[in-house]
Amino acid sequence: MKKIREMQTKEKHVFSPEGYPVLLYSFLLMLALYLMCPYAGMMALLWFVFCLYFFRNPKRQQPEKNNVVVSPADGTVIRIEDVEEKNFLNKKMKMVSVFMSPFNVHVNRMPITGTIKNVAHIKGRFKAAFADDAPEKNERSATHLQTKDQKDIVMVQVAGWFARRIFNYLASGDHYEQGKIFGVIKFGSRVDLYLPEDYTVTVNLKQKVKAGLTELGRKQ
Repeated sequence: MKKIREMQTKEKHVFSPEGYPVLLYSFLLMLALYLMCPYAGMMALLWFVFCLYFFRNPKRQQPEKNNVVVSPADGTVIRIEDVEEKNFLNKKMKMVSVFMSPFNVHVNRMPITGTIKNVAHIKGRFKAAFADDAPEKNERSATHLQTKDQKDIVMVQVAGWFARRIFNYLASGDHYEQGKIFGVIKFGSRVDLYLPEDYTVTVNLKQKVKAGLTELGRKQ
């Protein structure tokens, strides 16, 4: 229950709370450099503005849709294919990968209402997140959730070469609603969603999607 209350609090923040230390250090660096060299201070200002933009947490509200899976991340769909899910279930599932560039919102949202069955953080490399082998070799946080009708869905936050910090607020045994914030990845990465075989993928490759809003798939 403590984590659920924390997640509800995060919904109210204008910026992702995990970004506050970065914003503070960037602001102090900007002031220090400006006092020493105004030109350097202006360059630091650009970095500070970028950090403000990166850690933004826009308000999003959408009525819950039964049997519909929405995107867990903002970004671009870079992969749609049938693969074996190897983190928890070890069976064939439909994978949809959403790549987040440094300019996308990096707050992640629940794709569907369900109960968390398991959460695992897997150590790994920090290769480019769009690489085909990134889901197996990169640092990642995997979550297994079960829907109201007992369907298994897996979502995996994958770190990239520039994104090296993954935050996942989910706890095994808790119940979470569709569209609610469940984590954030700092500075560019991807989120892979594994759907049951009786779900239909409703997005296309290279399509732009928004977390908590864009439909990625639905039960047949």
